[in-house]
Amino acid sequence: MQMAPDGKNAWVYHRYEGTADLYNLESGRITRTGPQSRELSGAWVDDKSYLAVLAEQKSRLVRFGIDGEMTPVEHENVESGIVKAVFKAGRLYVLSGERELTVTETGGGGARAWTRSGVSDFALSPDGRQIALVCGTGPDQSALVLADAVRGGSEKTAARGRLLGQLSWSPDGSRVAFSVFSPDQGMTGLYVMNADSGRMIPVSYKPNLKSVIDWSPAGTSFMVSEVLSGDITDNMFTTIYQLK
Repeated sequence: MQMAPDGKNAWVYHRYEGTADLYNLESGRITRTGPQSRELSGAWVDDKSYLAVLAEQKSRLVRFGIDGEMTPVEHENVESGIVKAVFKAGRLYVLSGERELTVTETGGGGARAWTRSGVSDFALSPDGRQIALVCGTGPDQSALVLADAVRGGSEKTAARGRLLGQLSWSPDGSRVAFSVFSPDQGMTGLYVMNADSGRMIPVSYKPNLKSVIDWSPAGTSFMVSEVLSGDITDNMFTTIYQLK
């Protein structure tokens, strides 16, 4: 589930059915959106529309309004399929199945701003000025890289691991939470990093590369909701981490 910025609507993905719905939390109205290509591949554009990838239309991007209206979004053709897409501060960020991140300006004809290859995941800061990237650095090796989200480049490597993911910015953009698994390098678990200084704070020594990290509005805590698969039924639970 992804909440709209104003907290009045939610995008809910149903992993067993492969579909998603828009929920109005005030009225209880549910808007069906149809099959989606994968969980959490899109993001809220603003309080009233969500950017998603339609599985039925060869990984085409569409913008769903909370009123049920669906508007196609123009973007470059992606033969390998779209893994993730985010619209932020007048720019469209699209990650392909071939691990190439393409950034285009949404105004003025959709000119390409910059690209970065070898990217397996990314997350934009709340103000859209910085981007956190998970980049491959070698066989079974990844790095957390901070870069300029507007022009690309100005990269700064912050952490390394065998597996790294679930990047999540704090609401004020000062910190990045992430999970990393790298027993041979001694860095395994859930960490929070200061985006300016690069200082790391270990929060948990249990890495979870499948569960989304959701910050509280005040940025003083975050939660991780997990599912433990069982023979008869799945067990779901949520862990809340309070930061000092």
